[in-house]
Amino acid sequence: MTLCGAFRCRNGVVVFADRQESIADYAKWDTGKIYLYTLEGRYRVVMTGAGESHPIDEVWDKLEANLWSIQNFADVKPAILRVVSEVTRKTIFPVPRDERLPIDLIWAVQPLGKPVAGGREHHIQLFNTFRLSTIKIETNYFTGNPRLLAQYINEQYFHGYIIELQDAEALAAYMLWEAKEYDLYCGKYSDIFRLDNNDSLGLVTRRELEYWDDHWRQVKASIGILPLLSCVGSDRIYNISDRLQSLTAAIKVLQLEQRKMRQEYRPERTELERKVNAALRKVANRRRKQKSKKLMRSLASQKSGPGQ
Repeated sequence: MTLCGAFRCRNGVVVFADRQESIADYAKWDTGKIYLYTLEGRYRVVMTGAGESHPIDEVWDKLEANLWSIQNFADVKPAILRVVSEVTRKTIFPVPRDERLPIDLIWAVQPLGKPVAGGREHHIQLFNTFRLSTIKIETNYFTGNPRLLAQYINEQYFHGYIIELQDAEALAAYMLWEAKEYDLYCGKYSDIFRLDNNDSLGLVTRRELEYWDDHWRQVKASIGILPLLSCVGSDRIYNISDRLQSLTAAIKVLQLEQRKMRQEYRPERTELERKVNAALRKVANRRRKQKSKKLMRSLASQKSGPGQ
């Protein structure tokens, strides 16, 4: 099982997932659960999801086979919904009701190049598909095995707040860290992608993830006494003023260290993003050329067939 989710921020979208694939009581291994397709200068599609891996892979394979021929951004979401419907009807619905393993998918579809109607704030389409239904994601959405934990964390700390991309990345790392602490089937490293409104694609590095794991461990240790302080009947045992001063000092140190981390890792991260985008561009161009040649050969063979 997995934990995956997405945040819609003021300046973009963050999509995240853990990387552990498990067979209960048998084996665990590392695998990517975020799928990415880019048609240079047209659009970008990012997908992640929870559920049985085979139907999820089937959805992506069928969609990827169609995307190369779709040029218009407006046609991408209808194509996604058609593929999800087809796989659901053929793969999931025929299974007896008590044995069905539905897939819950999160999609981010981003136009590249010129802005679309409605402004750049919400030009990235963010939605989820479950069975034959689809829902627009206005703020955030989580799914997977520790879903209730993620929902609790969201409502406790983040609900109603407008956050920036860099904050959403840190919060995604926090949710994944908490889930891995409590759930045996959620683990390994994490993937956190950032889709910026300026069309760039970012990836949180392993060094940053390790930093955030340690950061959230210190935060949790610092605030662990707060619920107890709020309900004690006397401050003779727990001096509230002293405890709050200690908490304030700890948070100030963490904030300073966070600023240093972001300044230190930013050049490294910018270079990584440049390399990732360059590699994705090469793959997309090569795949498009291969598909075009195949189509041309198919058309040529039809013209040279019997009766021509």
